[in-house]
Amino acid sequence: MPQSDLPHSDRERGIRLTVLWRKVDRNGNEYLAGPLTSEVGLAVFFDQNRKTDKSPDAHVYLLPQRKAEEKG
Repeated sequence: MPQSDLPHSDRERGIRLTVLWRKVDRNGNEYLAGPLTSEVGLAVFFDQNRKTDKSPDAHVYLLPQRKAEEKG
């Protein structure tokens, strides 16, 4: 649906790309991850070593989606 066809309130909020789930890596660090397409996922890793207020809070990565048989 073109953005101009969305109700006014939805245009102001933007268009939802995906949904993300909070996860924890093997080192105990939290991150967010979810599918973008059937082949590509999105992961957001929070910067654990932020040095200044101008340093980013998070880094966003596009990752290949693991197939069901690879997930174990």
